[in-house]
Amino acid sequence: MLVPVLGIAPVMMPAAAQAQTATEDGPQLETVTVTARKVAEDIQSTPVAVTAFSGAELEQRNYRDISDLAIDTPNLVIQRAGKTGASNDAVFIRGLGQADSSPLADPAVGVYVDGVYLARNVGNIVKLGDIQQIEVLRGPQGTLFGKNTIGGALNITLNRPTDEYQSSAEATIGSYNQYMGKAMVNVPLTDNLFFRASAFGNTQDGYISLINYPGRTLGDDRTGLGRAELLWQARSDLTFSLAADASVSNSNGNPTVLTAAYPNALVPSLYNAQFSGDPGCTTAAGQASNPACFGSGTLPKNIYASREVFYGRQGQVVPPRSSVAQVGGSFTGAWDIEPDLILKSITSYRYESDVEEENLGYFDHLLFQGTRNPNISKQLSQEFQLNGKSFDDRLTWVAGAYFFNEGIKSVNDALTPLAVTLPFNSYPIYSITTFKGGTTNWAGYGQATYSPVDWLHVTGGLRWTEEKKTMAGLVVPSTLAQLYGRLATSKMTPLGSATADFTDDIHGYVSYSEGYRSGGFPARLAGNITALPTFGPEDIRTYEAGVKSEWFDHRLRANLAGFASHYSNIQEAGTNVVLNLPTTINAGTANLDGVEAELEALVTDKLTVNGSVSWLEDKFSSINPTANDGGVPVTLNDRLPFAPKWKLAAAATYTQPFEDGSALIAQLDGNYTTRVIFSIGNQFHAQQGAVALLNANLTYELPNGKVDLSAGVRNLTDRTYFTNGFDDSRVNGVATNSLAPPREGFVTLRWHL
Repeated sequence: MLVPVLGIAPVMMPAAAQAQTATEDGPQLETVTVTARKVAEDIQSTPVAVTAFSGAELEQRNYRDISDLAIDTPNLVIQRAGKTGASNDAVFIRGLGQADSSPLADPAVGVYVDGVYLARNVGNIVKLGDIQQIEVLRGPQGTLFGKNTIGGALNITLNRPTDEYQSSAEATIGSYNQYMGKAMVNVPLTDNLFFRASAFGNTQDGYISLINYPGRTLGDDRTGLGRAELLWQARSDLTFSLAADASVSNSNGNPTVLTAAYPNALVPSLYNAQFSGDPGCTTAAGQASNPACFGSGTLPKNIYASREVFYGRQGQVVPPRSSVAQVGGSFTGAWDIEPDLILKSITSYRYESDVEEENLGYFDHLLFQGTRNPNISKQLSQEFQLNGKSFDDRLTWVAGAYFFNEGIKSVNDALTPLAVTLPFNSYPIYSITTFKGGTTNWAGYGQATYSPVDWLHVTGGLRWTEEKKTMAGLVVPSTLAQLYGRLATSKMTPLGSATADFTDDIHGYVSYSEGYRSGGFPARLAGNITALPTFGPEDIRTYEAGVKSEWFDHRLRANLAGFASHYSNIQEAGTNVVLNLPTTINAGTANLDGVEAELEALVTDKLTVNGSVSWLEDKFSSINPTANDGGVPVTLNDRLPFAPKWKLAAAATYTQPFEDGSALIAQLDGNYTTRVIFSIGNQFHAQQGAVALLNANLTYELPNGKVDLSAGVRNLTDRTYFTNGFDDSRVNGVATNSLAPPREGFVTLRWHL
């Protein structure tokens, strides 16, 4: 079989039902090989807090997309719906992330697929198709992975073409009329030319009925994607790969529901006093009981039903719509110059387009307000990487150069028939903000690990980055002239660590690392703007110490990490005092301290248990006095969004083999998360209390080992809870929250040929 392709070593991960390997001493936990430092190494000796998942494990646990990784990864929170209902993945690690779907908002957790950085949040929820491995790197990764990895990185490696014929297929039926299918084929075309292709499709109705759109639901999904790769082994030491992918995702919109009404806010007060036609709408009693008034009387009685109506640019009623389309390609080459010297090149281009129809008012016959967000992103990247070993393998090093260019167009329409009463007198359009611009990023990096003695390994690394951002903005109808902005950043992000091998199975490490997230331009503006506001980069410095260990002849694996981070120039909502505008500012500084523990054990030859626990304490040390969230002041006592104090997870897998070669595998996993804040202002309706969830799977493997049948239930106890939220108590007078799916069942048939 073809081995290490393009400088990436095959990875063996502990799958739920395949977490052990037979040895002369009996079954043991499998060795986990990761590329967290861009070289293949045992996860237990890597001085990085990393959780790894193999494709087999993802399949065994019936995970659907990368949001499921948060179930049992310490200090990882991934939400599939954005703050105001837009389709983006809000990825947070150790309290650092980005929930905004605008292409002007850079993520704080980098997502990499086969070494290619995905710049935009929208569409980053990767459907788990032909996956080889996923690594969740916690803590700043500013040296090897670069900018916008201030919180960490998701390093995703797909299966590559090999010199053996392979094929597989999968079919799933589930709750809410779910029909999902996957397929893969790997074909050796010649002795040195190999082809691999995979496809995925899913259709599923949502779980929130749209009362005003019979037959339509929120939270539905219509997704299709395909990928193909051609690999040419030109010589034994020279390999080239050409890959292309495309995906389309359509839905009625994310499962965002109305949870609170504030009739005394600015716009509701205007409506109740001047437009309702009922004098009783100015009273608390009328607002609570009369559906003609803006108030609690119009809140839905059923949380799984919505009275939303969506409006087009001319104020007309339109169907709900959320669509994302992506295409991309990469060309990769790897040259084994010498046995210990590998040169690698990755060239990539990606295009992404998304359109969202949102309703911020949620009162179909009262406050006709909505937004439409067509956005486009085009990115080109090039990376050269040189890996080597020196001094009888005592020195392992990597050096690289990186180029990234992105062009974006972002349009934010806010429209309402009430706009006639607002300063612009522009019925029905309130404002259209159009941004066109781009980012150019150059970087060079290097990292080396030296072992002066066999048991001590010292690492140092440094990344230099130069970045320029340009932007042209137009706000209609309030600003008739186009405005221009420019940002330039130069950063050095270092890393240092030391690892001690106390025994062959016990390793301890200490590390220091830095990272930053780029500054930029706010995505939403209104009013007479005289200049484009900007905000600067945010930074983090993290000290970390950890112990990774294996016990009882490799039947127990226990890893522990503790960290202390200083988070400065935090990018959050506030007021630009020069322009007197609500916008994004550098809002202050905070300290984040935490502890993470992970455990995996072969209790018996048939029973495997996994567990993790994380504790996170965040505390503002200073606040910009203009920091506010929708007019709600931010104080030193507020907590950072998506930074739960405690997160616990446990899973048990029992495998019962039978004499005919078949097996029955049962898995039960649960997780518990304490209160999650959705907004930096810590508003009452923008948070979720503690939640405990339970999932169960049962799999029967046929004797030939090529076919298995699974059945499972997610959210077994049918818990109702929210994953995100927006509380606008000052202006629009509503709170909206993204509702998680209720209990879901599924049956999956898989076969491998």
